[in-house]
Amino acid sequence: MVKHNFHHLAQQNPPRSLADSPIYIFSGKRAQEPPTPRGSHPHTQKSRFTARKLSISGLLLAIYLIFSLGACSQTPSSPSQTSHPTPTQVPATPTATKAPTTLYQADWSHGLDGWQHNEGWTVVNGQLAAHNTSASTIIVPYQPSTSNYVIEANVRITHVLKPIINNFFIFSRNTSNKDGFEAEVMGLNSQDPKITGYAGFAQILTNQVNVNAGVEQIDFAPSTNWRTYRVEVQGDETRFIVDGTEISKSISRMDMVSTGPLGLSSMGLDVEVSSFKITTL
Repeated sequence: MVKHNFHHLAQQNPPRSLADSPIYIFSGKRAQEPPTPRGSHPHTQKSRFTARKLSISGLLLAIYLIFSLGACSQTPSSPSQTSHPTPTQVPATPTATKAPTTLYQADWSHGLDGWQHNEGWTVVNGQLAAHNTSASTIIVPYQPSTSNYVIEANVRITHVLKPIINNFFIFSRNTSNKDGFEAEVMGLNSQDPKITGYAGFAQILTNQVNVNAGVEQIDFAPSTNWRTYRVEVQGDETRFIVDGTEISKSISRMDMVSTGPLGLSSMGLDVEVSSFKITTL
């Protein structure tokens, strides 16, 4: 920055006021100095004029510096930010699953309660029991009106009477236009159940099984524990589920699987059934 020293000029002829100082407007031509008054010394008049002109220049320079420093000292305001409300997350409403409807529930508290049976079936302490060396069946006194249904029974095999030649199954008999099925535990050995668990086999088969769809049979050891046997019937398909795990499936060559008569069958085993019910699928 170039420094201007106006101090010695201002001491010679200080201006009386801003109004006494001439202001010149330049319009592209060189500014003309005013004529020298008569009787005035030309050097004195010129010095007085120069001092006044320089005083005005100093004042303008001071004003410029004041405004420049003021502008620099101002802190730029930060741009305003528009607040955007956070959208409220609405939790998705889970689709309600329709609970199955109980169509039939066995009650053996006062006997067989209408169950039709062969020799070897009885009720003990409110539970259905079978002691058979030969095949014996018992018929459920109910048939569902819907073609899609579930049979669920809590069953325990307490003793093997005839090793290998034995079975227990839940069944539906076939009709003229609908197929039957058997959900079966069979071929149990008679060795100590604590060691072998009465090891045998389990499967479900429709009477007119579609072999192209496959036949599923698994190794199965029921031991003497309570098991939940569940059969699901839907159209031409049947599933056998034990304690919540599907172990076998069968598909019929017929369009539909029968709704009954339904029943239980036992041979060569001691069996207990604590509950039996039919529900919608």
